Amino acid sequence: MQEVVVQYIDVLNDIFTIKLNACDVAVCLASVEPGETIPIYMILELSDRLTETFRDVVSVVIEDYKKGWHKHDLVLHDYAPESKLDDYEIELLDISQYDTIRKQIESLSSLQDMSTFQEDEEFIANLRFYVIVARPLNSEPIYFYRTYSHTKMLSKSPFFAIWRGQNEYDRVVRPMFLFDNYIDCVSRGNSMFILKKENFYHIFRFLEEVEKLARQALKHIKVRMPIANFDRFADACERDPRKLRKLKNIATQPYLDHVTMDDIKRAIQMHNLRIPIATVGGVEMIVFDHKNPWEILKLLDDDGSILSCV
Repeated sequence: MQEVVVQYIDVLNDIFTIKLNACDVAVCLASVEPGETIPIYMILELSDRLTETFRDVVSVVIEDYKKGWHKHDLVLHDYAPESKLDDYEIELLDISQYDTIRKQIESLSSLQDMSTFQEDEEFIANLRFYVIVARPLNSEPIYFYRTYSHTKMLSKSPFFAIWRGQNEYDRVVRPMFLFDNYIDCVSRGNSMFILKKENFYHIFRFLEEVEKLARQALKHIKVRMPIANFDRFADACERDPRKLRKLKNIATQPYLDHVTMDDIKRAIQMHNLRIPIATVGGVEMIVFDHKNPWEILKLLDDDGSILSCV
């Protein structure tokens, strides 16, 4: 993990100390049409009581993480594609470095231009997430994101609801949204704080972008690295999202363009890597070993520290 930048800690502290009672609160639904990448946002018209409910959701989540932060039980890391988050960890990401995310959320800054939600079946069918927006007076808004789908609607649930009228119970037949008390990620300005990583990937289809870049990386590695059974190596990577995320970072390293077999052999020896070497058609090549599936990725290392030091 890279060293956490102090400015992100300041932003996180600001979020933890926000006075939610002094904030305007809005809720936006995000729907993404098939084949599209940019969400369509619509704003919900909320009663005062429902506004307070969403305010309470945010308040409880913030308070829970704030307690861990003050007790030093909460750890803040820079975003790392290959990592998994435990409950006591948050990852941060600079949105300005990721156009795929920036483009998906930029229209949230113009709530006044957003259409009011209507019960449009196509919009509902393509729901992906919603955003609770807290707007402090004279300060940047804070966005709280939660994954969603049309299957969370009561009309799509295996359960049915009843309510009491004047003298008898009846079934609720109108479509109803079901919300919960969780938040998956939070952003303010260019700072994105990831609380639930898999849901973060789902919200922004970010893993799909990582996988695309990783497969491009495999093509680059195939040309530059002498791997005898490359297809087996590629197949092992493509079946493991953690390996794909690591490959995405490896692809950006410049050492791949000039590394030699002598460099590779020295690195294997220096770092005690369990990577066999075989001669194929008179050419020395490394061999992917399924019993040690991470060794070649360790050799390639996403910061280039192993091969760049030989």
